Amino acid sequence: MRPISFEEKKKIGLDILIEIDAFCKRNDIKYFLAYGTLLGAVRHKGFIPWDDDVDLIMFDKDYLRFINSFNDSENKDLFCASYENGDFPLPFAKVFNLKTKIYAKNRKDTMNLSIGVDIFPYSVLSDDKKKCIRISNKCFFLLKMNRYKLYNSFSEVCTSNFSFSKFLFFWFVKLHFKKCIFKKTIKLKKKFVTQNEGFCKYLFDSKKTKLFRKEWFNESVEVVFEGHAFPAPIEYDLYLKEYYGDYMELPPEEQRVPHVTENAFWID
Repeated sequence: MRPISFEEKKKIGLDILIEIDAFCKRNDIKYFLAYGTLLGAVRHKGFIPWDDDVDLIMFDKDYLRFINSFNDSENKDLFCASYENGDFPLPFAKVFNLKTKIYAKNRKDTMNLSIGVDIFPYSVLSDDKKKCIRISNKCFFLLKMNRYKLYNSFSEVCTSNFSFSKFLFFWFVKLHFKKCIFKKTIKLKKKFVTQNEGFCKYLFDSKKTKLFRKEWFNESVEVVFEGHAFPAPIEYDLYLKEYYGDYMELPPEEQRVPHVTENAFWID
């Protein structure tokens, strides 16, 4: 298998994004650039120079329509995986390029990863901030459980500051949760996610107190990313400020490095 370079990986991610954009336009599915991809579009007109990820968000209804229909599209080199429709062990969807293969450090071989675009489901929770944070805390606990479930040994999860309680928790999760832990969120969403307006977020975001107003996403505006126009929330400035603070300020030079945790290859 031929290794895929950092710049090649960006190009593959962009090509997947272009396909997703075309599919969503044909099927009237609403999505937005998000996180580092949106930040890159606004600050750099493309990828953050030291980042190769592509992140998108969809609200729950559009997200479910997307994951239930994308694999019927004509492009058979792409595949959408999600925990709702299979055994994918992450709490969001990924659209993979099946001609590629990723070997992630420490992760189970059964994850069967390829280079892909991440699609995060956004849920409208409540107008009550405290209630939103309580829901977020429940989901973050499930996220921690799932993190333990994904790794092969405790030493891979806890590389420093050994804790006996963490060790017991790790083995409790490994032994008692055979199926995808995130299946539990389907019931959780039915119980809590009933709003059309209020605060919204991706439920499993590690930044548990970051909340966004639903009205920031009621309309979209086009932003340029690598020479192409893609949708951003109409209030993308408020969104980026809430998530990153002064997002136009570059981080220190020592932090401008790729988050390399995996090796990517073309499948022969």
